[in-house]
Amino acid sequence: METPKFELQPYFNLAWRRKWSIIIPAIVVFALGAAYAKVCPKLYKASSRILVQPQAIPESFIRSTVTESVESRLGAIKQEIHSRNNLEKLIKEFNLTRGKLDMQQELFELLEKTLRKVGLGRFASLFASSDPTLPTLALIEDLRKQITVSTMSAGKRDEGIVVFEIEFVWNDPTVVAPLTNAVASRFIDANLNVRQQIALSTTDFLDKETENIRKELEAREKELQDFKAQHMGTLPEQLESNINILSQMREEQSALQAKIFQEKQQSMLLRSTPARSREENRSNPEELTAGSLKELEAKLQSLSLKYTEKHPDIIALKREIAIRKESGGDQAEEPAKVDDFQGMELRRSSERIASYEKSLQELDKQIGLYKQRVEETPRVEMAMTQIMRDYETVRQKYQAMLAKKLDAKMAEEMERRQQAEQFKILDKAIPPEKPFKPDIVRILLMTLVAGLGAGFGLAYLREMLDSRFYNPADVASYLDTKVLVSLPPIERDLKQLKN
Repeated sequence: METPKFELQPYFNLAWRRKWSIIIPAIVVFALGAAYAKVCPKLYKASSRILVQPQAIPESFIRSTVTESVESRLGAIKQEIHSRNNLEKLIKEFNLTRGKLDMQQELFELLEKTLRKVGLGRFASLFASSDPTLPTLALIEDLRKQITVSTMSAGKRDEGIVVFEIEFVWNDPTVVAPLTNAVASRFIDANLNVRQQIALSTTDFLDKETENIRKELEAREKELQDFKAQHMGTLPEQLESNINILSQMREEQSALQAKIFQEKQQSMLLRSTPARSREENRSNPEELTAGSLKELEAKLQSLSLKYTEKHPDIIALKREIAIRKESGGDQAEEPAKVDDFQGMELRRSSERIASYEKSLQELDKQIGLYKQRVEETPRVEMAMTQIMRDYETVRQKYQAMLAKKLDAKMAEEMERRQQAEQFKILDKAIPPEKPFKPDIVRILLMTLVAGLGAGFGLAYLREMLDSRFYNPADVASYLDTKVLVSLPPIERDLKQLKN
């Protein structure tokens, strides 16, 4: 079985036969495309790139209070830029209404002239009488769509650096660049305002919270001071001192008790001396006196081994020995003087005993007081622990809040001096040299291809509807027989004979 050969000649013949069916649609479509390219509004685009510059001071020294991501802030600023009030200001500042109205007016005039030329004047009056007033809301919506903000990819080398681009598309080439730069400047100003507002709000909040905690801390301090004043003497930090004082008082108590016992023994000794012994000794007063001085000196020597020179007993004995010696203790004394001396010693001993007992009573009261303080200290310590726990909690919270407040103050000052993260224009928008839309070359190429496609389609359709045969092979195929003779068209032969 032979594979049928593909021949281009029949198709060339078809194209030649139907050349006007191809050329006319192609010309019509191409002319419509050229007309559209001529009358369609021309749009111009300008763009500006902005770099998000990190803060100049390292974050290890001053941490910014603005923790919101750049993308979130860009979204908020974008909403602010696209707000109705801001867009109305841009429309008034750059007179965008005039440009839109002029473009519509030109389009209406062109349609009116075209309709009048083709004999449709009554329809042309519709465009002539129309009022091409552009609604402000529609213009605002159109302007909102034409201002776009996109974040650009910085790449691996510039990881951490954020760059975003602002683009604006409009029909007036003299407006797009200035308006794009104005929008970029508003982005920078809005970012500064947002950051400063966040810093101020943070500082104000921390100021109020710090003041509230300070008042609470003062209340806790007053509560602690009142508690210490109310339980003075039983505080935990006074426990060791109270125990030491109590120990000293008990030693002093033992010493007073020993003194009282000694004084009582001495009084009993003086009272137990028989009168008869005194009568017998009257015959030899020198021996009695001498013996008495010796006894006093021996007693002084014995007490000196136990007590210091400042002890009351030693001082009294020294004074008595001095009196004896001054009064001539080495000479004989009268028996009456001896009795007087004994009575005087008893009185002095009684006075000392009374003094010691009074001191002992006062000391017992003090011992009871300090003993009560020592016993009361554990209960006071438990109550004070709770107060101190609350006080320390509030104090630590105040110190932490105060540190945050100081950090926020420094961050606010950094924002005020514009040393924090900020936007910086990398590339300013420049006036465009040619329109962004439409692409004339692309439109013409597309219309040419579409026109040729329409022409070839029309030619193929006419060929399918034509019942004539233009090729002997088609006749043979249609009649299922062989063609013996193929004659050329008679008209062509007659023309050749005339020539």
